[in-house]
Amino acid sequence: MIATNSAGSNRLRNAISARLRVGPPGIIFFAATIAAVVLAVDTNTRGSLGMLLVTAPIWLALAVAWFVRWAIAGTRARWRLSPSAWARWLAIPLVLGVVFAITRTDVLIDARFNLSRDAMNALARDISAGGSRSRGWVGLYAVGTIDLTENGFRFVVDDSGLGRSGFAYATAGQPAFVEDEGEAAGVWTGPSFQSIGDGWWRWTEEWD
Repeated sequence: MIATNSAGSNRLRNAISARLRVGPPGIIFFAATIAAVVLAVDTNTRGSLGMLLVTAPIWLALAVAWFVRWAIAGTRARWRLSPSAWARWLAIPLVLGVVFAITRTDVLIDARFNLSRDAMNALARDISAGGSRSRGWVGLYAVGTIDLTENGFRFVVDDSGLGRSGFAYATAGQPAFVEDEGEAAGVWTGPSFQSIGDGWWRWTEEWD
């Protein structure tokens, strides 16, 4: 009877020890990191203030979870981790750090636009010829409905409530918007523009 109880206790201790053992990041953690990176890239390339408020806490939670797990694993192993374990642990902050640094520049913003440029130029030709203003995706952007302006057209790629942004095409000079309901009601400040060539402009508006 005593031997049986002792064996049961050992199994229980082993089970608890296995539960408490923290190994290097696995498939689930790497998948969560990839999802966070994709979310951050989309947020950055659309200039979305609203999505930034979602993305930032996710990144913070991921970083805290990584640090706590890393500290526990390292302490229990007295920092005598194998090279492969070190590689898996350090891959997470390395990826997040590189992506964060890149999103502080316009590299990804320009890349997304340049990859979509041919499709957007085709859109400009089609709209100018009287084509449908109801669209789905154009290049790498979800466009929705095209709004005509006094000298071209515009569309929104982000409307988060805190601000909105998109692209405008003008046949001559800076885009001249026709006020929509929100602008007429004073919900949005006047748009600001940045020329990006071939008649295209980036535009942004902030919540007033």
